[in-house]
Amino acid sequence: MTRFLVLLVLTLLPLASHAGFFIEPYLGGDGGNYSQAVSGGTGAYSTITGGTDSGSIKTGGVTGVRGGAAFSIFLAGLDFNIAGINNSSDPVNYDNSNGAFVSFSALAGLQIGNLRVWAKGIDGGIGQSTSQGTFAYQGFGFGAGVGFCIFKHLSIDVEYASISMNKMTAFSNSYTLPATINDGKGDTILLNPYKVNLVFVSIGIPFGLGSREDSKGSRN
Repeated sequence: MTRFLVLLVLTLLPLASHAGFFIEPYLGGDGGNYSQAVSGGTGAYSTITGGTDSGSIKTGGVTGVRGGAAFSIFLAGLDFNIAGINNSSDPVNYDNSNGAFVSFSALAGLQIGNLRVWAKGIDGGIGQSTSQGTFAYQGFGFGAGVGFCIFKHLSIDVEYASISMNKMTAFSNSYTLPATINDGKGDTILLNPYKVNLVFVSIGIPFGLGSREDSKGSRN
C-alpha cells in the first residue's frame, strides 16, 4: 500500500504545471487502541506467560499539515502529524507512560465539490517515556480519510490509521520484533509487533484546493 501510494504521488506530481497546489494545517484530537502479543516472561515479567496485552490509547491532541498538488478531481501529496500520548495501561507494565506518536505519509485522493476522500501509506512511530525507561516503536501501515469543507477555508476531517510496528528500541538496544527483550537486569520477555489503530478528528484550514484550470474557469 505504501509503495503504491508513493508511486501514485510521483506519477501525479509531474502534472504540476497544470495543477493547483494545496496546503492544509490541522488541529484536533485522536484516540484508539493497541495490541501486542507477549510470552516467555522471566524475572520481573515471570507472571506474563502468554497472551495479548491490549488497551486504549489516549492522546493530548494532534497537530499536522498536509499538502501537495490538485489536478482536476485528483489530489496527491504528503502528510505529517504529531500527537501526544498519555497511556496508563501500556504493555508489560510500562506504567505511567507518556510520549508522542509521529507519522509521515504519502497520500492520494479525490476532491468532488466540497468533499474530499483520500488514502495514505504511513511511516509512523511511537516514543514513550516510562518509569522503566524510554521505549520507541517504528513501523508502517495505511490510513484513509474524508474531509468536508463547510466554508472555503474551514474543513472537518476524519481519518483512520492502522500501523504495525516491528522496530523497537528499548534499554539502549534495538530489536526487530518478534524478539526477546532484556531489560539489563536479567529479566526478559518475548514481544511481538506493536499494533496501533487510531481515529483522528480534526479541523483543517485548507488553502489552494482546485486546479489552475478550475481557477481560470471561475474568473471567466
